[in-house]
Amino acid sequence: MDTELHTSKRRTTYLDKLFDSDGLPWTSRLGWEWLLVMCFFTGNLIILPFGIYLGLWIKDKGRSSVPLYIFVSVTVLFIATLVPSFKWIHGYTLDAISGAILAGWFAGAFTLRYEVRRYYADAEGWPIHINLFFTALFSACWISYCVRANYPLDRSGKLAPGLLKLTD
Repeated sequence: MDTELHTSKRRTTYLDKLFDSDGLPWTSRLGWEWLLVMCFFTGNLIILPFGIYLGLWIKDKGRSSVPLYIFVSVTVLFIATLVPSFKWIHGYTLDAISGAILAGWFAGAFTLRYEVRRYYADAEGWPIHINLFFTALFSACWISYCVRANYPLDRSGKLAPGLLKLTD
């Protein structure tokens, strides 16, 4: 009786093409200065696609999809306020929608931060540090910058064995 060695490999999905060879979002390769420039020139609106993208990434890694749903909801509400036929709504309704967008903005940032930290704690065995103040200020852009952690190197400048298990 032949015994076959079965290796359990994760099925390749369309989402795998959205991420780099390390299994991390491509936005994590951007330096902080580039993220700051993008936030400045878009009036922080770049955070919405970054939040959706990171929400897809964290969902693909087997974590909660709540950050993805929050950022999609915030984006839909924001776009709805820009539609000209939406202007007939009373000011207090528009204020309530704006308040919901602001609450969703922060809720999305902090749920994404929580899920990323939990993912790193489970996958790598150590919690990644993501600053609360910068998370509140720059939301998904800051989290995107923090996703590619600075891993401890040995004396030869190489990763210690057992690190970077994130692609499993």
